[in-house]
Amino acid sequence: MKLVDVVYKYRSWDDTNHRNILLQNEMWFAHPFQLNDLFDTRPPIVFDIEGYDTPEAKIKLRRMAERTYPNLRPWEIDVELNYEWKRLQEDPQKFFVNNQSETSKSNKIYDQIGVLSLSEDDLNPKLWGLYGNNSKGFCVGFDRHKLCAMFNLYRNVDYSDEPMIYKILDGFNSTHYVDMLFKKATTWDYEKEFRIVIVGIDVLYKNRKLHYPNDCIEEIILGAEMNNLAIKEIVDIANNNYFKKINVYQVKKSASSYSLVKVKIN
Repeated sequence: MKLVDVVYKYRSWDDTNHRNILLQNEMWFAHPFQLNDLFDTRPPIVFDIEGYDTPEAKIKLRRMAERTYPNLRPWEIDVELNYEWKRLQEDPQKFFVNNQSETSKSNKIYDQIGVLSLSEDDLNPKLWGLYGNNSKGFCVGFDRHKLCAMFNLYRNVDYSDEPMIYKILDGFNSTHYVDMLFKKATTWDYEKEFRIVIVGIDVLYKNRKLHYPNDCIEEIILGAEMNNLAIKEIVDIANNNYFKKINVYQVKKSASSYSLVKVKIN
């Protein structure tokens, strides 16, 4: 049983940018459009159109127009509202589906979001193959609590094949939008992902590169196929570059099963 709650980031030592996670204490928060799941942060939504022609729906539509066009004057909002209301009444399903399609492609929205994907599993052969440079890379084990102390938005990814439900009269609140950032289909559940999200790039954050304190790292794990020079370089970093000696392990194939084990090497 682990005494510290650890989450892992798989990297490739052949990639100079990936090396900076150890050399510069650097974490990269990816743009949602660069993630390898087309639905990531933009899950499918089913629209419940009950009440689309009621006064309450029109009030909600006006509020939406005011948020979308904050610089418009009241009479300009009225013009926009009447146009959108007409579109809604003509085909409510098409109205919401098209709006969602446009939103999911909006750079204005998603350029502000950064995603750091970690895993709770350090011995998954599939993760080593996909994200650990075919077992020639490495993964860094972070103390989850120390790392999360830097952020406000983090949790385990929710794996579900059920679409989100949007009820017109209820609308989406901030909780719904946050849920969208942490939802993936069950086909990805082998990743056991723990995710940290930042919002406000170029406003609250200078860019997508953030730095973690030295005491966040608990261990470093090297892939089974990592070359000897890379092993030496990482062991030297672990022994000398932090306020404490970092344990380094290397993954080995189990002799008796299709599984991996790790062996301490420093």
